Amino acid sequence: MNMKRIKQLSIWMIALLAITVTNPAWAADTQPPRPGSYSTIVSTQTIITINWTKGNDNVTPQNKLKYVVWWTKKSGGKWSNTDLITNISTYTLTGLEPDTEYIVQVWVYDEAGYGENYGERTVKTKAAADKEKPKPGSYGTITSTANSITLNCS
Repeated sequence: MNMKRIKQLSIWMIALLAITVTNPAWAADTQPPRPGSYSTIVSTQTIITINWTKGNDNVTPQNKLKYVVWWTKKSGGKWSNTDLITNISTYTLTGLEPDTEYIVQVWVYDEAGYGENYGERTVKTKAAADKEKPKPGSYGTITSTANSITLNCS
């Protein structure tokens, strides 16, 4: 059997292709987020609940913004804060002292780490409930005349 030899030739085609893709998330973030505003702030004897509208950013989506709540006694002392928490608009502070003024602040941060605060608010917790019965006093002196009675309490 006589086989004929076939020449094989490989041809490679190379195409050069350039694609430009634009994604706002890749943009350099050079601006801090814009905070919203406080809505309601409610307090009890030992709790303060802070509500606010969410902030906005030119690059970070609203649901990826992070928040930190700071608080301290108005009379002075150490500031306390939460961790960075994503996508919230309410926070409850617990374990506070009754009848005490507190300064609270909310900060919003974008994914680039820029932050801006909502400003300070002063909130007072309610006074503790009075659980003590009143103590009776004494009558003091009672004097009377034909037309009047005078009672001096002490």
